[in-house]
Amino acid sequence: MQTDKALKDHLRNGTESDLKLALEKMQERFLEVSNWVIENKERNNENLALYNLLSSVIQYLRVLYISINENISILALSTRSLYELNLTIRSVLETSENFNSWCSEAITDKIQILEGVLGIQTISSMSKQREILETEIERLKSIRDRHNLPTIKSPASAGQIAKEVGLSEEHKNLYKLFSKIVHPSSYLVNDYKNAASTEIKMILQIHAQIYALDSFSRICAHFNVPAELRDNVNT
Repeated sequence: MQTDKALKDHLRNGTESDLKLALEKMQERFLEVSNWVIENKERNNENLALYNLLSSVIQYLRVLYISINENISILALSTRSLYELNLTIRSVLETSENFNSWCSEAITDKIQILEGVLGIQTISSMSKQREILETEIERLKSIRDRHNLPTIKSPASAGQIAKEVGLSEEHKNLYKLFSKIVHPSSYLVNDYKNAASTEIKMILQIHAQIYALDSFSRICAHFNVPAELRDNVNT
């Protein structure tokens, strides 16, 4: 990880109150940087995409915050989401091709959602609504072509991105955990007490902070955020 030594200084695994306070301060500092980016950086596609990624990190930090004392699946979802956002940030900062693919994925996602809606029986029999959705699909395809974005048939999986950025082993181990706790697996349903043990909660809480802080660090470095905003995230 880019700043392992520095990140360890910011991690909190003390009492519930300690963790809540740390997460509140982390969200505040991330939001300060987010606002600084809007005020000080040119509004172009690259900057907007990275701003959106940072904003999503902040949103899932909020999910992490509200997951305390809630169902373990909420905590696991926030950790998995912060991990996947970190993978995406690493990827889009690596090459322009990765950035273009990420942008094109948004269009692919919208098209696939509309195609899914078209397949719903209540829509299939409504010709006017079908026409509107089909027109929107063609408009999205034309936007993709106009911006010379690649046609993405299906978004890259988290596993594929992890391999590209050198986190294959970490991904393999994390997803063994995520797959059993994010979804209502037999283990989660039949042995919830162990699935939601203190040890599992600590692993998820610590890793969520690691990925959030690493994402923050990489975006700050990209935007040359002033040290007084970037440093001492939890102070």
